[in-house]
Amino acid sequence: TAKRFGGPVIVHVITEKGRGYEPALANEADRFHTVGAIDPLTAEALTPAAGPSWTAVFGEELVRIAEERHDVVALTAAMLDPVGLTPFAARFPDRIW
Repeated sequence: TAKRFGGPVIVHVITEKGRGYEPALANEADRFHTVGAIDPLTAEALTPAAGPSWTAVFGEELVRIAEERHDVVALTAAMLDPVGLTPFAARFPDRIW
């Protein structure tokens, strides 16, 4: 095990988000990475959003900047939706990785 290695070690864990929870498995966009409190039976939010999320504003602003600057690209280590990059990917599919 990593604990017994006796020094610095990198543990790379591959997870599967939503395993065993059908609403999360059906939500391919983000597998419920970005939800707050939900009804566990319906998967509906218990409280509506009070306005645009930080990630939504970020994504819209990045698209606006990228429309003016062709050297702007986006990088994500994970899914697009939880970090607000879905609009950017739709508008600039060749400038996102």
